[in-house]
Amino acid sequence: MLKRQNMMKTNVIAMFMIMGIFFGQAIADSKQCYVDCYLECINSMEQGNDPVLHNKFVSCAWKCLKKCMLSSGFSDLYYCRLGCSMDACSNSYDDPKKMEGCVNHCSNNICNPKAS
Repeated sequence: MLKRQNMMKTNVIAMFMIMGIFFGQAIADSKQCYVDCYLECINSMEQGNDPVLHNKFVSCAWKCLKKCMLSSGFSDLYYCRLGCSMDACSNSYDDPKKMEGCVNHCSNNICNPKAS
């Protein structure tokens, strides 16, 4: 149980890192929406008999990003950065420095119009 809680905290921190890199001063309501959604998703998973797996944490993170952040109408560049980071960086969720480097790579290389 303690290991599961630590993994939840790590995932929440990693997703806030991504949000911080992309949004700088993100709107407090969006952050609270994300936290509430994510914890509700994880709790509903734990109440069932399903084993809690890494891909389910990512599934909750993606669901809540779509619900709380993507509904505001962001640019194509934003979608590129978010999609790249969710696809390429999800395996780095437990290493903040590696996660930051991966997200920066998406922003500066993959989704940078000047790099093309």
